[in-house]
Amino acid sequence: MKAGRSAFDVALDWNGATAYVTTADAGALVPFDTASGAVGTPLTTGAYPLAVALTPVPVR
Repeated sequence: MKAGRSAFDVALDWNGATAYVTTADAGALVPFDTASGAVGTPLTTGAYPLAVALTPVPVR
């Protein structure tokens, strides 16, 4: 599992299936499948994302 050289913060989704890691060097939020360690498509955030927060349950 690789998030970049400057992984800063991590948050789990409501069921723990995906971990989201902020990477300051890439300006992105990188999703990881927690079961397999597979890296998902990074989400562009802009310069130097330093924190991440998720809702505790799915919003419907």
